Amino acid sequence: MTDKPRPILRLKNPPRLPPMPAPLPSWKCKPCGEPFAPSQAVDAEGDVRCPRCNARIGALADFSERQEKVRARRMVRPAPARPRPHTRFG
Repeated sequence: MTDKPRPILRLKNPPRLPPMPAPLPSWKCKPCGEPFAPSQAVDAEGDVRCPRCNARIGALADFSERQEKVRARRMVRPAPARPRPHTRFG
């Protein structure tokens, strides 16, 4: 018997999955109630600002640490379900 590794089998035509949807805004501005994503609302100084009322919400690092310094509320939404690929047997 040889110690040669066995080849990895691959599908010739793998099923195509639909692209993942864009991430939904997960925070809501306390002053005006506008939903936003902190990574998209960063200005040149590194502060997160509301896209509607331009209020300073906090620093981007404050959102990852979940500090009480931010002027936003976390929005709770269920994650979208990813469709399963169809498979054929036989």
